[in-house]
Parts: sequence; C-alpha cells; structure tokens
Amino acid sequence: MLAILNTTSTLFITILLGIIVGSFGLFKRGDDQLLINYVFYIALPLNLFLSCYHAKLEIFNGAYLASYSLAMIVILSITWLISRYIFKFQPIERHVTGLSTTQVDGAYFTIPLFNLLFKSSALAIPLMMIQNIVFFTLGLILIQINAEQKQAEQKYFMFALSRISKVFLHNPIISFSLLGIALNLLNIGLYTPITHTMKFIGDTSSAVALFSLGLTCSFHLKDIKKASNLIKLSILTIIKLLLFPAVAWLIGYWCGLNHQLLLALVLLAASPAATHTYIIANKYQVDTSISTFNVVITTILSFITINLWIYLLC
Repeated sequence: MLAILNTTSTLFITILLGIIVGSFGLFKRGDDQLLINYVFYIALPLNLFLSCYHAKLEIFNGAYLASYSLAMIVILSITWLISRYIFKFQPIERHVTGLSTTQVDGAYFTIPLFNLLFKSSALAIPLMMIQNIVFFTLGLILIQINAEQKQAEQKYFMFALSRISKVFLHNPIISFSLLGIALNLLNIGLYTPITHTMKFIGDTSSAVALFSLGLTCSFHLKDIKKASNLIKLSILTIIKLLLFPAVAWLIGYWCGLNHQLLLALVLLAASPAATHTYIIANKYQVDTSISTFNVVITTILSFITINLWIYLLC
C-alpha cells in the first residue's frame, strides 16, 4: 500500500498545493480558469495528439468500450431511481444529477492519473470519447427537453445546441485526438522538431491541470458548510467514487478484460465528478450547490478511494 501511495502522492500533493495557495489568497477567483484554458486549449490537446499518434489501436477494444457503456447505463439508472424516489427531484434535476455521478474530469484529473500510472493517456481516450460524444450529448438533450417544458420562453435550446456543437466541433481534446488517430492509421510521419515541441508543451498539462483543480477546490471549500443537504452529497459521492467503479469492475471482469484494461476502466470510473456539471446546473437554474460541492468533495475524497482501488486491483 505504501508503494501505491508513493506513486499517486505526486497527483494529490499537486492538488493540495493548489488548495493551499488558493486558501491563502495568492490566487484570486478566476485565475484557475486561466490555467484551465491553457490546459484545455493548448497543453492537453498536444498531449493527447501524441498519445493517439503513437498508440496501438488495440485501445479501441470492443469489450473495453462495451463495459464502460454498460456501467454508465447502470449508474445512470440507479441515480435516476434515487433522485426520483428518495430525493424527490424534478425531471430536470434528475438528469443533472445523472451527470454528476457519471461524468468525470478527464482533462483535469483522469488523464494526469493515466499519465502517471500507464505512462500514457491513450487508454483514457476511447472512454472519454464515449462519455463526451454519447452520454453527455444525450444527457444535455434530455435536460433541454425538460427545460423547454418548464420555461419555453427561455432560449435554452440554443444553449444546448452550442454545448453539443462544442463537443463535436470546438473541443480541441476530441479533435486533436481524432487527428492523432488519423495520422496513426495513415502512417504519416511528422517533422521531429514539431513532435518534440508538442511533447515539451504537452508534458506541462498534468501539473497545471492538477494545480488548477486544487485552486478551484479552494475557492469553493470555504462555502462547503452552506451545502443544503449533506445526505444527498454523501449518497452522490458514494455512487461516484465507490459504486460506479465497482459496477465497472464487475462488468469488465465479466467481459474478460485483461488486467491493464480492467484497471484503466475502474480508475476512470472512480475519478472525481466533472467540473462542467455545475456549469450546466447553473445555466438550467437547478440547485448549483449540490453539483458544485459534489465536485469538491469527490476530488478531495478521491485521494482515499483512488488509492484503495489501485490497492485492490494491483
């Protein structure tokens, strides 16, 4: 267990550093967004491009993709039932809650984790594509349908279309990954100084992403005592950090995944909730405190759960 902690400590110490400097006011609210933009639009796309460019295409394993998809469907169903019959949420709130328990922060947590453990982010790419292109899009469409029923005068449809178009067209993470895969398939070589420059910049993505995630946590940590319902947060956290990866493991094991793919599947499912969930909650006028604090709590507690899953599977 100590060896595992030594391996993953780099990840969480970097997040902790962001929390500390943010708490002491060395960075202001909004500064984390500047770092996030650098990671999202520059460093991470280059990192993923090289990962796809050099990757073996066996990462698009059918059983691997099917295991993740089935696990997502199971967790979405469980979240929907709990949201309806225990939380008594309205339809639009149920769909937003579904995003909170299934969407992960690939750019700012999962990919740095995969770079640390697997020395490449390649194994995360197929699953992130399924999450962003399929489940996020379908979730946003369902949210949009319910929003129109409640407030037809609001232009939420255009917001939904813009979010979906960004996933397909304006998301450099996806577009650069697809470009890397295409050049890989076509066996097209690149000028060496160009790939070296990409690697030099891309290698900064993990540290900056984790540090900015720590800053984001610090800005919301002060307000966590204002969360309206800690029981709801506790249930959602258990679903995200423990139940989701457990279901993924069961399905992946049943599908006969090898050890590396099974570990990658579980770790992606066990990653903290995605920060974009509270953006969606805010836009659609759903209780944002649950979504915001869910991101903060799952990020902090993932120090325990990620190491636990690695210990159990290694």
